[in-house]
Amino acid sequence: MLRKLLLVVFVGLSMVTMSVYSKETTKFIVGYGPGGTDNIIRTLALDAENATAGQQKIIVENRPGANGSIALRGYFSSAEKERSFLGVSGGQVLFEPLVNPENNWISQLKMIGPVLTSPLAIAVAPNGKIKHIGDLFDKSIPRMRINIGTAGESHQMLVSLIAKASHHDVVGVRFRGSAESYTALIGGHIDLMSDAYGFFKQRPEINVLTLAQAESMDKIPSLHKYVLDATLVNFFGIAVGADRTDIKEIEAALYLGFSQNNRKEYWEKLGYAIDFNRKSDYISREVLPAFNRWSRDLKK
Repeated sequence: MLRKLLLVVFVGLSMVTMSVYSKETTKFIVGYGPGGTDNIIRTLALDAENATAGQQKIIVENRPGANGSIALRGYFSSAEKERSFLGVSGGQVLFEPLVNPENNWISQLKMIGPVLTSPLAIAVAPNGKIKHIGDLFDKSIPRMRINIGTAGESHQMLVSLIAKASHHDVVGVRFRGSAESYTALIGGHIDLMSDAYGFFKQRPEINVLTLAQAESMDKIPSLHKYVLDATLVNFFGIAVGADRTDIKEIEAALYLGFSQNNRKEYWEKLGYAIDFNRKSDYISREVLPAFNRWSRDLKK
């Protein structure tokens, strides 16, 4: 009799636990596989979960494909937008719709929590044939084919700008993610790689040739000397539908976890700047103006 009673109590407690768990589990959807964006979102998620002392369980679900557009399309076409969050990048939100307007979700999104930003860069493996960014624009060097690995529309756009200014046959080679492109670079299958500077700074075994911004940084030259106004900045963070209001708890956990683990110092050492997004939304303040500027520039 006692064993039956204990069994009933155990089952009852299990059902309560499962119920509470399901109510307090939050999903972060990432439109990429393993690599740069996924790593950043998983760090933000873990810090936010720890900040709630176990009261909030956050799971990260990867839905890669079409430069993150599959995840965005699925999010806005289902009830998930009422209960889930998106881990996004600038390549997915800003640069993808410049090339494919049907994937423009900018006006339907807002960012919550810290936003990490990093200029795009071009890097070469230690044994690569390109030794200086100027080699891509030096007409005294015989014309050759240069393959640059890309893992998204932002990287592809940077390669396109370089190709227009270079006398070499510069070609962007598309990969499914940063990790795959990086493996190809180290293996000697491509000559160069385009990605966020923050991705490269975590890998000191490779040489960063240039940054797509006006100023040099960490003794790395600016690309502006060779490609005028080549400013491309990628960003990473957590987004939701622009009309969502039930976000205070998750947003507070994101900020608290970021602060508790000194992530500002951590990410800045890895080549990222931090936008805390407290007074205005990063999408309306930075992304929309950048999208409008690039839309005009690309039509010229």
